[in-house]
Amino acid sequence: MFVIGNYYVRFDFDNKRLLVINKTATDAYNTLKNGSTAQSGVMVLGFDEEYEGVEFFEELENGTVNETNYTNLISPSIILGKCARANTNKDGNDDVWSVLKMDEHGRNDDCDDNDLVDYKRDYKLVYQRFLIYYRIIGKAKCLTQCAGTNPLQRWEIQKDIHLNGTIKYDIRCNGEKTGSFDETSYTDMKKWEPYEGSRSLSRYDCTIYMQTKHTWDATYGHNTPLNIKSGY
Repeated sequence: MFVIGNYYVRFDFDNKRLLVINKTATDAYNTLKNGSTAQSGVMVLGFDEEYEGVEFFEELENGTVNETNYTNLISPSIILGKCARANTNKDGNDDVWSVLKMDEHGRNDDCDDNDLVDYKRDYKLVYQRFLIYYRIIGKAKCLTQCAGTNPLQRWEIQKDIHLNGTIKYDIRCNGEKTGSFDETSYTDMKKWEPYEGSRSLSRYDCTIYMQTKHTWDATYGHNTPLNIKSGY
């Protein structure tokens, strides 16, 4: 929970929504803390709604929006009137997750016997939407591996990671932008955040590629693309 202007705000991640109430409402803090959406004055805002979160709170402060009319002012027709492509294409995908098993020594049995099993990589590309905070992040992270003949002993490992990608996107009402990323480093994690801000994206198309160099080979393998796309 936090405060924006005259309002308490609570992130309800389980239900993917924000709960908002004026601080002057009766027992306002406990109402939001307990998630009591039936209480008079509570406004429920979904993470995936199409209205602009920052603008919504500006309108709360200037009196244009209140608990009695806010559902009408976030209707699709109102939002579309603000700028072209204001509502995101709901047919698009927001995230891609993958766990890649890296098998360097002919083993791939998840440490279920007394032998060395090499690492796995947690590999993801996600568009995170929290109404007042938006981010696209691509990340490749090494998971733990077994230690020799002891399957209970694990440690973090590092590999030479090559992560590269491209993106094109529209920040709501602000025109198209493009970007790219291409870096290699010896680390246990490599990430790229092509967009982070308080304004949502009207459309986006982002692809990343991750490659890992084996300890016994001069070449990079496991070149697996991930793509998220909506509106293009």
